[in-house]
Amino acid sequence: MLEDGEEVAVKMLHFMPNISDQQFENEFEILKHLKHANIVRLVGFCDEAKEELVEYNGKLIVCQRIHRALCLEYMPNGSLGKLLHGW
Repeated sequence: MLEDGEEVAVKMLHFMPNISDQQFENEFEILKHLKHANIVRLVGFCDEAKEELVEYNGKLIVCQRIHRALCLEYMPNGSLGKLLHGW
């Protein structure tokens, strides 16, 4: 829920090695400008990287873990999949 009380749906985006940062930014720019009655509105975006210590081959190394999420307009009627597939 946003500070103004608006409910949002949060879609966590997992790392995919075949998608570059530039490709992702291009996709985000497209979503940011889409406006249609049948498409949920993009409300916001989170992109942060945190350094973490992880064990790799018996050694501790510092890695950067990237956290990304899209905040979308909340639709209260459940998953569209239910409507499309008759669940």
